[in-house]
Amino acid sequence: MDLVAAPGGKSKVIAQGEHDDAWERWGIQDYVWSPCSRWIAYSLMGDNMNESIYLYSLDTGKTTRVTDDWHTDWSPSFSDDGQYLYFLSNRTFEPVMGSQDQTHVFLDMGRAYMVLLDDEAASPFVLDDVLVEVDADSEEEKDEDKKDDDAVTSIDLDGIAGRVLACDGISAGNWFRLEAVEGGFLVLQKIDREFLKYQNVNDTTGELLDLVKYDLDEASIETLLSNINNYHLSPDGQKLVYRCGSSYGVVDAGTSASVGDGDVDLSGVRLRVVRADEFLQIYDEAWRIQRDWFYDPGMHGLDWDATGAKYRRFVPDCGNRGDLNYLIGEMIAELNIGHTYIFGGDYADGGDRVGVGLLGAEFELDRGDDYYRFAGIVPGVSWSDREQSPLTAPGCPIREGHYLIAVDGREVRAGDNVYAYFEDKSSRVVTLTYNDRPTADDAKTCRVRPIRREGAIRYREWVEDNRANVEALGDGRIGYMHLPNMMEAGLIEFGKAFHPQYAREALIIDERYNGGGFVGDMIIDRLERRIWSLDQPREGKMGRSPERCFHGPLVVLINEDTGSNGEYFAYAIKARKLATVMGVRTWGGAVGIEPHQGMVDGGGTTPPQFGPIGLDGTWIIEGHGVDPDIVVMNMPADVVAGRDAQIEAAVDHLLNRLGTEGEQWRLPERPEYPDKSK
Repeated sequence: MDLVAAPGGKSKVIAQGEHDDAWERWGIQDYVWSPCSRWIAYSLMGDNMNESIYLYSLDTGKTTRVTDDWHTDWSPSFSDDGQYLYFLSNRTFEPVMGSQDQTHVFLDMGRAYMVLLDDEAASPFVLDDVLVEVDADSEEEKDEDKKDDDAVTSIDLDGIAGRVLACDGISAGNWFRLEAVEGGFLVLQKIDREFLKYQNVNDTTGELLDLVKYDLDEASIETLLSNINNYHLSPDGQKLVYRCGSSYGVVDAGTSASVGDGDVDLSGVRLRVVRADEFLQIYDEAWRIQRDWFYDPGMHGLDWDATGAKYRRFVPDCGNRGDLNYLIGEMIAELNIGHTYIFGGDYADGGDRVGVGLLGAEFELDRGDDYYRFAGIVPGVSWSDREQSPLTAPGCPIREGHYLIAVDGREVRAGDNVYAYFEDKSSRVVTLTYNDRPTADDAKTCRVRPIRREGAIRYREWVEDNRANVEALGDGRIGYMHLPNMMEAGLIEFGKAFHPQYAREALIIDERYNGGGFVGDMIIDRLERRIWSLDQPREGKMGRSPERCFHGPLVVLINEDTGSNGEYFAYAIKARKLATVMGVRTWGGAVGIEPHQGMVDGGGTTPPQFGPIGLDGTWIIEGHGVDPDIVVMNMPADVVAGRDAQIEAAVDHLLNRLGTEGEQWRLPERPEYPDKSK
C-alpha cells in the first residue's frame, strides 16, 4: 500500500501484503481514512492466512497492530466522531454437522466488532443507571464542543487490543462491506447459501444482498434496502448509491428504501468508442496483467517488453474483437504454459439465439424406410429435475425401435433434419406422432417436454454404464465413481457415490476428463481416513470408526484430459500412496489462476499465478502432467466398439490385489463377550 503525497506525487510504501489466498483476498483489500485524515486503518493477511487490523499514523510514520492473528478481521471503518473503529471478524464458531457422516463446517462466522480508540472510554453498551435531566441549550453547547474536539482523531495505542468489543444487537452471519455512518454503520448481508467460501462483494457482484443499518444507541439493526448487489456512500455520508443488476439509484443514507427509489436514468448515456484506440488499450492491459501477475517474475526467460512489441504492431490489423483475442492469445502463448486464457469482450450484436428441443434419443434411418427409428433412448433419472429424460418420463409409451412420424402434426420424412422440427421447442410440451412400424397408418400420439441440453442425462448414462460394467466384471465387490471436475459438481458426485459404496472391498475413482477446480484436497482428506476400530451394537452388524470409512485397495483412473486440479489430485494420490494410478499421462497444466481485473469492454485474461512445488524442491506437473503407475490406453477402435480397457484393467488389478493381499484388509469377527461375573 503506497501513500502518495498530493503535492508532487511522491509515494512511500507503508504496508506490504505477502500472502494470497488464491481468490479474492490478495494484497491489501481494505483500507480507510480516519475522519481527521491522520490515520489509516487496513487489514493485512498474516502467515497463518488470517487477516488482522492495523493502524498507520501519518504523524509518526509508525504502524500498530490492533487485532491478533487468531481470527480473520476485515472491513475497518472509523465512526464519524472518531471514537470507534468498526470492523468485521469471523469469530463465531458454531459447528454444523453434515448429513452424510461425521464431518463439520463453520458457517455464518462473521459479526461486527468495534475498537474503543480512547483508553478511558466506557463500553457504549453499558447504560447508566440514573438519568439526569439537562438544559437543552447546555447540551447543544456540549455537542459543539465535542465536535471541535473531534477535529483530530485521538487514538490511545497502548492496550488497544484489549478494547475490542462485539457490537450488541447484531448476530453472526455472512456480512460484507461495513461503512460507518452517523450513529452507527451500514453493512451488507448475504442470506442465501453458496458453495464458495471465497466470497467478496465489489462492483461486479451478481448475488443479491440486503443493506442493513446498525444503530449504536439502540444496539439494533434495520434492513434499509433488500436485493441489491452493492452500494457506495457519498463523501459526506449523507447519500448512497446502490446497484441492482444494471439499475442504479441514489437515496438518503440511513433511511429505508426500495429498489427503484432514486432511480438514475442512464438511457441518455452515450459512449463514443474508437475501436482502434480501445483495441490498443485492451492489448496493453492484457500484456500488463501477465507482467504483473505471472508466477515467474522472469517471465520464463522471455524479454516481455520485446514480446509485447512483437505482437502489438498487428493490433491495427484486427478487424473485430475475435481477431484481437486471437492476437492476445498468440502473445501469451509465448509463455509456454497452461491456463493462459483470453475470453469475452464487446462483440457485435447478433440475433437472439433460438434453442432446439432435445429428446435424449438417437435416430437411425433404415434403408427403404420413410421414417426415422428411435435407435436409442437415454434413460435419465426420473426423480432428478436436472437429469430427467423426456422419453422415459412416466406415462410416455415410446420405446427403442419405435418410429417418429410427426412433431406437432408436421410429418418428419426420411432425409429431413429431425432437429429442425424441434426449433424453439425446448421446455415446451410437444405432440409426437409415433408408430411401431415405419408407416403413418394407425400411428399414435403422446405429449412430451423436450429439454434444452442433453449433457446431464448423457453424462449420467455414461457413468451408470461404467458402474454396471464394474459391477459385472468385479462380481459386486468393487465400487465405482466418476469425478467430472474438482468443483461443486465433483464434490456432489463424490458425496453421492462414496457413501453408498464405502463398504465395498475395493473402489475405482475415475477422474478421466476431469476439468479441474480446487477441491481435490477435500477428497484427499476423506480418503486418508483410516479405520482404527469397530463397534458392536446390541442388535445388528458391526460399524466402523471413523464412521463410513473405506477400507480396501483403491485405483484412480486418469487420462490425457485430466487437467488442472484433477492432476493435483492424481499427484497427491501417488505422493501419499493412497491408490494405484492407472491410465495415461495427464494434460500438464498446473500453474493456477485467480480472478483479476477485467478489460474495459468486459473481456478478460488469466495470468498463471500459483506454481506448484514438490517437497523435493522442484516444479511439478506443469508441462508434463502426472504419469500413471500403470499405463493403460483406450484404443479408438475399442472405444467405438463400447469397450473400456482402462476400466477392465482397473478391475483386474483390484481383484488380483484382493486375491493376493486381501488379508491386510480383512476385518475381525466379533470376539466373545467378556465374562465379568467372576
